[in-house]
Amino acid sequence: MSSVRNKLKIIDETGLLKDVSGDVAEEIEEAIKRYKKFHWGVPFGKAFKFEMPSTPETVSGIGELAICGYVTQKKGDKEPTLYIHGFHNPPPILCADETGQLYVVGGVYTIEPRGIVH
Repeated sequence: MSSVRNKLKIIDETGLLKDVSGDVAEEIEEAIKRYKKFHWGVPFGKAFKFEMPSTPETVSGIGELAICGYVTQKKGDKEPTLYIHGFHNPPPILCADETGQLYVVGGVYTIEPRGIVH
């Protein structure tokens, strides 16, 4: 990565446009690249800023995650489409922390442009 980065403009949590640069700009640029890759070249639309929870030391297992479904619009889709992926052995485990925040733990899969791959 280049240490000289273009400034990016993002909308912050108050709805105001602001400039970002440095490490934050680099992280946003990488997220935009991943978005385009996972959405088969669809241009990046909106960015959402939210606080990522810190990873807890312990979580409670809810059960094996058999399928994962999400709605998005990839290149070639005429409208938002439901994508469903099944998991194979070993499946990931759906877990929750003490606040109810969900986590997907373990399993053998990768996330590639064609989707979730086992």
